[in-house]
Amino acid sequence: MLEAGATPVAQVKWVFSLVKRKYHVTALMERGALAVQGKILKPFTMEITNDIGETIGTVVRGWSGLGGFLTGGNRMRIHVRPGSVTPNQRWGLIAAALLEDLGSEARSR
Repeated sequence: MLEAGATPVAQVKWVFSLVKRKYHVTALMERGALAVQGKILKPFTMEITNDIGETIGTVVRGWSGLGGFLTGGNRMRIHVRPGSVTPNQRWGLIAAALLEDLGSEARSR
């Protein structure tokens, strides 16, 4: 992901999986990586784990009212434990949420 007029700060990779969606988020100038993966029993929730496998947050897809439900407008909420991600990792989490939203729209067509 690029900031306007700056060097890349984070990288998101989609990882092939037959059962659930999975993304790897890496901040380019920092240590550690995050995994964002779907949950089988909760199709609108993705779990964020750090590089040691500890759950540090979720990405939840929802709708913004009845109008959003009928028109396909939705929202993605990223919840993380305070102090568990760096600012550059946050950019990567936003990119992963956007990729998941685009992927779910493509699958629904």
